[in-house]
Amino acid sequence: MWSGAFTFRGWSWSAVIIGAIAALIFQALLSMLGFGLGLLTIDVPTAESAPRAVTWAVFAWWVASGVISAFAAGWIAANFSETFSAEGRATHALLAWAVATLVVIAATGLTASNSVAGSLGGPAGTAFAQYQSLTAPGATRPSAAQVESARRNLALVMLGSFVALIVGAGAAVGGSQWLPDEATRRQTTALPT
Repeated sequence: MWSGAFTFRGWSWSAVIIGAIAALIFQALLSMLGFGLGLLTIDVPTAESAPRAVTWAVFAWWVASGVISAFAAGWIAANFSETFSAEGRATHALLAWAVATLVVIAATGLTASNSVAGSLGGPAGTAFAQYQSLTAPGATRPSAAQVESARRNLALVMLGSFVALIVGAGAAVGGSQWLPDEATRRQTTALPT
């Protein structure tokens, strides 16, 4: 049985907030880079192949940029924390990842999907909007195949997003552990006498 007590010694909310802000900035910058490069390089031969090809390419870039952003957030939150234990650094990193994730979910839910803030949520917002437009009351009557395709696409994007977020949490913890050893950190943070 665990007999240790959890303390808040070395806890720094400012480190968590800085990590979350860094994650959001990295995610926005990488999203803009991905959209810009994608629009310049993708040549779609037919209109029928455009939505599927672009959606999965965007999803792959969204996952990669999210994992990179989570790693950076974990590193920054842990580096700015005052704790030297691996658990304390990991806790700072996970909380920075969680705050950034909640902000992204809120931005996706509250903004239009064609804005930069809305695009941080990735293709899940687009898939959900497509499914809603087909199943909304008063919408033009879609075929059963269209509704089933939209439902399946939404399910796949949601499952992929779940896996991507779990991998992002692991990347945040990995980033938090990628720091100088405790003795080196204590020397660099000590005040000169």
